[in-house]
Amino acid sequence: TDSLVYFNDRSEKAPVKVIVSQFSRGATETVVGGTIENLTATAKTYALSIELLDKSGNVVATEAVKVGPVAPKAKERFSFTTAKGGVYGMRYKPIT
Repeated sequence: TDSLVYFNDRSEKAPVKVIVSQFSRGATETVVGGTIENLTATAKTYALSIELLDKSGNVVATEAVKVGPVAPKAKERFSFTTAKGGVYGMRYKPIT
């Protein structure tokens, strides 16, 4: 229970929120898209580093996506298409 409270508190106090709403994979390309929400009181530009994973969880490609500037308390969409096919999943590195 303590860890649940701890991680919920961290989530509630996070300065940025990332929502991935599109993940389309095919034999010849992969499309990823979503929104970044700036929860701070100042405009920010974010560098999102997304790793595309194969069936075994190994990184097969990395994409860097610049989003912003995002106004305070606002959302901005991001999207990219890569010519890398055969992708089974994705993850993004922590945003600093």
